[in-house]
Amino acid sequence: MNIKISKEDSLFSKLIRERDGKCVFCGKVTGRLQNSHFWGRGNKATRFHPLNCDLLCFLCHVQNEANKQGFYREWKIRQLGTKKCATLQFWANAGVSCGRYEKDLIYKRLKSHGLSGLEGFLKKLWPTDLKK
Repeated sequence: MNIKISKEDSLFSKLIRERDGKCVFCGKVTGRLQNSHFWGRGNKATRFHPLNCDLLCFLCHVQNEANKQGFYREWKIRQLGTKKCATLQFWANAGVSCGRYEKDLIYKRLKSHGLSGLEGFLKKLWPTDLKK
């Protein structure tokens, strides 16, 4: 399966690599390090959400991609806490659309501010209310 990598995907992945610097599971710093999306890239509201992504080496990514209700989920809860994990899950299931316009806005934000403030920017782009 070929995954299309857009300019915003590429920049976002680069920023995640810079943020984490090594595989967050095993600590590997060289080789094929990959941006892993806990909630898959198909979930538009979390695709570019910094809390949804972690840098993994190829082996850890392959081993844990299908195990997101096991080790990876437990690790994510320890990393973020249950409230942030629940919020991330809510966003993953929000059903927002992300067309060229939204991707251009995200790309411009990433270029100008990096990952800083991206979470708040996404909330403004796709307003959601957890109290619903």
